[in-house]
Amino acid sequence: MAYMSMGEAHRRITDYLNHFSDAVYDQDAASLKLILSLSSNSPSQLSLADALNIFQFGEIVVPLFRSLQNYRLGNLVDAYNAYEKAANAFIQEFRNWDSAWALEALYVIAYEIRVLAER
Repeated sequence: MAYMSMGEAHRRITDYLNHFSDAVYDQDAASLKLILSLSSNSPSQLSLADALNIFQFGEIVVPLFRSLQNYRLGNLVDAYNAYEKAANAFIQEFRNWDSAWALEALYVIAYEIRVLAER
């Protein structure tokens, strides 16, 4: 695999998510089948896998979604646990970045963990 920037990795992940969303929205079974086929070794799947090695998008977003869902349902303990997972993944990713451009987001994460813990 050649060098891939974080921006390129993000673009590839976003493209995949958009294709998935479009296939579900359009009820396009043929496209959805291709998107979900791990063993196809399609260039887009391999490209996505390479991108996920660069940027741990799923490790951050999936627990964040779960936290939002639990928070809305009033399940604050589950919201806290999921948010903590998202926060840990974000911190791991943040450490790998060359600059501190997301420092404000890191502050928000610390604040939100405190808010959830107090509730």
